[in-house]
Amino acid sequence: CAVVSNTIYNYGGGIYMVTGLVDNCEVLNNTATGNGSDAAYGGGIDTIDGRIVSCTITGNVAQGTGNGEGRGGGVRITGTGRLFSSVMNGNKVAAANNVAPSYGAGVYLGGNGVVSNCVMVRNRCIFWENLGGGVYLTTGLVTHCTIVSNRCETAAAHSYADTQYAAGAGVWISGGTVRNCVITQNRCSHTMQIREGATRGGGVLMTGGRLEHCTISRNVIDKYGRGAGIYMTGGQVWNSVSYYNFDDAVTSYTADHENLYQSGGTVNYSCVTNTYSTISGSGNVCGDPGFAYRWTNDYRLLPGSPCIDRGTAIAGVVTDLAGNTRPRDGDGDTTATADIGAYEAEPLNQGNLRANFLSQPAEEALNSMSATLTA
Repeated sequence: CAVVSNTIYNYGGGIYMVTGLVDNCEVLNNTATGNGSDAAYGGGIDTIDGRIVSCTITGNVAQGTGNGEGRGGGVRITGTGRLFSSVMNGNKVAAANNVAPSYGAGVYLGGNGVVSNCVMVRNRCIFWENLGGGVYLTTGLVTHCTIVSNRCETAAAHSYADTQYAAGAGVWISGGTVRNCVITQNRCSHTMQIREGATRGGGVLMTGGRLEHCTISRNVIDKYGRGAGIYMTGGQVWNSVSYYNFDDAVTSYTADHENLYQSGGTVNYSCVTNTYSTISGSGNVCGDPGFAYRWTNDYRLLPGSPCIDRGTAIAGVVTDLAGNTRPRDGDGDTTATADIGAYEAEPLNQGNLRANFLSQPAEEALNSMSATLTA
């Protein structure tokens, strides 16, 4: 089926569903809009306990009016709903006045629901205060998802307040769990507010909940923003990588490229460097995680990665993002221990020939340069 170019007040621009099933459908270019000074919910689909399976949800808008907010440009789930094997692409959420935030351009998960094996790509939160470009999560589970190239943007005409900000371009989480996800190439921008904290958490803004086995890389915030990878005031991070969170044109870290800004919560058995302060947590490692090729978002771990077999067991986690068994013995010591990040490394005696080379010095040169490569 195709649900295309509908407009409705308040709830479910394309589909409003209390329970039931939407399977293998296209939900395109629909709009949920406020009526007067109202909020708008679920530009594509607004559901409480329904199931959404194998759908393409593209170009939908949740647009608040007056002082109303927007929530869930692509999909909003407020109960025990399920969203499986679907793509949320190019959806938008916005408010209409300089008093209301916008939440969750791709997915807004406010109930004890599940989002699994989905892609959230190129979704946008825009207007005044913008939270959760890919996913906005207060409870429930987001697992085995790719969250890429989403944006939280505050435009020049709406950037006068010192207290508001663009945050969590990939994920904004206050509760629930994000597990086995890649969160990459998301961006927070704030036109004409060049001040500390105007943009926060290019990859993740976290006030509570849990991140488990996530890889957070190549996310960007504006100058003087904080926490390009993770901006954290509470919650727990386990077995995750936050590394290389800056624009691809940059060759070294600056103060605007923090992989972690932490003022609360704990980070455990994770790979993080270039942080705001000493990490609060235990079992962490530092150093290049040894991604296969981050420029194409290939975040598999190469042999010799400090992330291999350095995680800790988490109940119920039995596969990685690609569906491989977790844990596996990736370092050849005959003991299978969980890896850090979204992917579990192949055993050394399986798969294609591969190596992880480190260069010393790790620099670029226009003319000749001598470097030592170590595998």
